[in-house]
Amino acid sequence: MDWLANNGSVVHMVAIVVICAFIGFAIKTGSGGNEKVTRWIPLIVGVVGGILGVVYKFISAEYANLDILMAIASGIVSGLASTGAHQVVKQVICKPNAAKPNGKDDSSQ
Repeated sequence: MDWLANNGSVVHMVAIVVICAFIGFAIKTGSGGNEKVTRWIPLIVGVVGGILGVVYKFISAEYANLDILMAIASGIVSGLASTGAHQVVKQVICKPNAAKPNGKDDSSQ
């Protein structure tokens, strides 16, 4: 419990990333992958992250020490980090052989 008390702002930033990732996933699956909708996901999660940063400023002791612009900025960065985390999972973990033109691993040669 001491770790949480000392690192509460990190926990709130991770919470913002996770919440924004779920929102982005819901938008993508709800739109059926429509390109006109999915291109706005980074902007949407950035705005939602900024709003969550302000919310955490008023409910968290660690965020309360920040001024309002810093809370908004950290929320926006955390929201946009959800888009980056999604891309890492998509490109590195889910499709490791997608970069190869033939889909085969060259390590067997």
